[in-house]
Amino acid sequence: MGHFTLDNTSNNDTAMQKLAQLLLDEREFTFDPDERRIHCFPHIMHICVHHTINKYTDADFTNVAAQWFNALQQPINKTAYLRVVQRDPIKHFDNDN
Repeated sequence: MGHFTLDNTSNNDTAMQKLAQLLLDEREFTFDPDERRIHCFPHIMHICVHHTINKYTDADFTNVAAQWFNALQQPINKTAYLRVVQRDPIKHFDNDN
């Protein structure tokens, strides 16, 4: 079969179509290359992280106390925290370092 790329593009699609044809021709086994497509792991992780971040920034924090403490027992202000989360938390914390 050769090698698969990590980009989920035509190389993977062509390889899966070839595999489906080989399985059908040599083993009389039906194989759907679209349903069994090999997905790119880094791409899947990227999608999952963005879904998580988007859901988190849309979360309802109305029942959260106005102030709470982090693991280091430092106070965290709810309003300031929400402002960062609803904008771009990654950018905010990258600028702090």
